[in-house]
Amino acid sequence: MSTDIKGKLAQRGYWRVEVRPVQFVERRVESTSVLQRAIEKARVELRGWDFPHVGRSWELPESQKWVGVETDWSAHVEVWRAFLSGQFAYRGGIWTDWLDQHAFRSSGHAWKPGEGMPLVSSLWSITEFWEFAARYSQTEAGDDAMFVEVSFHGLKGRVLFGDDARRVWVRSYGPARMESFTFSRSVSRAELLTNASKIAVHCSEELFSAFGYESGHELINSIQSELLQMHRGG
Repeated sequence: MSTDIKGKLAQRGYWRVEVRPVQFVERRVESTSVLQRAIEKARVELRGWDFPHVGRSWELPESQKWVGVETDWSAHVEVWRAFLSGQFAYRGGIWTDWLDQHAFRSSGHAWKPGEGMPLVSSLWSITEFWEFAARYSQTEAGDDAMFVEVSFHGLKGRVLFGDDARRVWVRSYGPARMESFTFSRSVSRAELLTNASKIAVHCSEELFSAFGYESGHELINSIQSELLQMHRGG
C-alpha cells in the first residue's frame, strides 16, 4: 500500500478491512483483468461513494499480482489492494477527520481531527464492508469459507456522536479508552449471503460499546434499514 496514504491516515485514525478466502491459494485468480471484474461485481454503492472506490483509472503494477486504487480527494482518504490470492485489503479514514480538506464543508473553528466518531456514518461503512465481503465471496476471488476482519485504529479519546440531523441526539458517548477496535470472523459464503447485514449490526454494536453506548439493538437496526431501503428505493 502507498506509504504516503498510510502515513497520512496514521496521523488521524483509519478503518482497516481485510477480506480473503480462509484457504490460501497463491494464484486463485488467473489474471488481474479477472480480478478487476471481481471487484466490479462486488463493489457496493449504498450511498454517494462506492466501496471500494474505483474511480476512473486502475493501478496495474508491472508485477501483475494485484490491482488497487489510491484516493486523496476532499474528505476521502483511502487506499486498497486486491491480490491474485483473493486477499483484499483496505485502509480509509472517516470523513469527519478530514473536514479541513473537504470540498463542500467547512471544518469550523472548534473542529479538531481525531476527536469524534460519527455513529450513523460508521454503521453505514461497516454495513458496506460486510456487504462487499458477501458479494466478493461469490466471485472468482472468493471461496466457500471466508475470513473477514474490520478494525479501527486511533480510537482512544474519541467521542461517539449522532451525525444524522433527522434524529434528535440527546448526548454523545465516551471517550473511548482503547486505542483500536477489531472484529474478525471466519464465515461461510452461505452465511455471508444470508446474514451480512446482521453481522454488520453486531460488529457496529461491538464498536459502539467501546464508548459506553448501550441504547438498544432496535435503533441500530432501524438506522441500517433506512440505508438499505434508500438503496433499494423502498
